[in-house]
This record gives sequence, structure tokens and C-alpha cells, in this order.
Amino acid sequence: MNMGATQAFSATVKGSGNTAVTWSVVEADGGSISSSGLYTAPARLGTYHVKATSVADGSRSAQATITVNGPTDSGTTVTGTLSAGGQARIPGGSPGFWQVSTRYNFRFNLSGPANADFDIYLYKYVNGSWTVVAKSEGPSSTEAISYVGEAGYYYLQLKSYSGSGSYTLKYSVYP
Repeated sequence: MNMGATQAFSATVKGSGNTAVTWSVVEADGGSISSSGLYTAPARLGTYHVKATSVADGSRSAQATITVNGPTDSGTTVTGTLSAGGQARIPGGSPGFWQVSTRYNFRFNLSGPANADFDIYLYKYVNGSWTVVAKSEGPSSTEAISYVGEAGYYYLQLKSYSGSGSYTLKYSVYP
């Protein structure tokens, strides 16, 4: 399922007059679930578990495994403007990075104005600091990165080496 998406769950308790269950998410950062079983995925990639526990007998429970994905391979499109010497960070906002719990594919395609030189850098958080793990520094504003990364935290930086103008970034982050 995609980040932020919802999924309804149901559970059946057999052998008891009380068929009620309590719902929980096993991982602290694994999203949320309502008392009626409506799960909301977190804004982070990974594998999580929803648990239904019998109200009548707390030792009886069942779990479902959920894989939260980023955008599908069709991707996401971001547009913006870079000033000369300027930069932008993708994803924007908070937390400002992708967290992946397994091996993921990262694909980025940037296009900008003909008279500019824009570059892109994929960073990973390694041993307490952000490190460039992939980059595209061609002489134009058309750049591309395709990278397979292990579990960790990542973000993309767009930089104007020279020139300014509007850009379009198409990207996909998926298992």
C-alpha cells in the first residue's frame, strides 16, 4: 500500500461469546489503526504489522503484515524554480527524507531550461552524516540517476551550477 493510504481490517473471534477485538500496530512508527480496524499507513516506507487481540482472551491474537511503498514506478512529478547557485531538497517539508527499511530503487529524471546547468545528488545518512551515494553532473539541466540502495535514510538535492529557471523532476522510490 502507499504511504498515507488507508485499509480496513476485520477479525473474527471463534469459540467465545465475546467476539470483540482490540486493534494495534506492532511497530511504534508503523502508522495507526482505529478501534474499528481502519489502518492508516505512515509516511515512511517499510514493513509493518497490524494486530487484532481478543477482548475475551488476551492470549488470542492474529497479525497481518503490511508493506508500505513509495510511489509506483509511474512516479511522482515535482516542479519548481532554481535561482543561479540555488538548491532544492526532495522530498520537501518534514521530515525531508525517505526512510527505507529494505533494498529500494531510486530513479530521478530532471529537466530544466536550455541555458542552465542543473545537477542532482542523492544523499544517504551514513555514520552520523549525509553522504553523496549517486550523482548526475552533466553540462546541461537534463540529469538522471538510477540507484539501488539498502535500508536507511535518503534525500535528493537539486543544485544550479549555472543559470536559473523552472525545472521538472520526475522520480520513483519503490522496492
